[in-house]
Amino acid sequence: IAAIGTVGAAIVAAAALLFGVLQYYKNSKENQRNIHKKQAKDISAWVARNTEPRAWLAVLNQSKNPVYEVILTLVPFQGAGDKTGMTTPIQFRAFLSVLPPGQFFVRTSGFRGMHFHPGVKLAFTDNSGNHWARESDGTLIEINNNPVRYYQLPLPLEWTLPLTEIAPE
Repeated sequence: IAAIGTVGAAIVAAAALLFGVLQYYKNSKENQRNIHKKQAKDISAWVARNTEPRAWLAVLNQSKNPVYEVILTLVPFQGAGDKTGMTTPIQFRAFLSVLPPGQFFVRTSGFRGMHFHPGVKLAFTDNSGNHWARESDGTLIEINNNPVRYYQLPLPLEWTLPLTEIAPE
């Protein structure tokens, strides 16, 4: 009977050890994912003003470092059209070569339509060289290519720098 108790205790100890190792591995992988996404989670954009023929887009970098190759695309949050931004015409996009920390604005062509409500899809490269897209609903996804290749855009593009305020019309 003592031998059975010893074997039972050894099995319980081995199971507890295995559970602890698996939990440590899971937490470690989750921490690595969070570190990988840290800067990307701090980048967002929205429509500040949409009046034809112009739209002002606000873009916010809450991280301590700049991001690069920022492409902002006006997409339908609601209504007909390409929500992915993959086929959005070039005049409804803005191109920022660099986005420093802070809140900034950029102008693009605006549009309206029946039941149309605008959103912004944002694609960028973080300061570690990882490429990201934030959908108009806020979903963050890692993309395989830099934003220009992701959207398969023809070169050259009209890169600009962001403005600190909306310019008077």
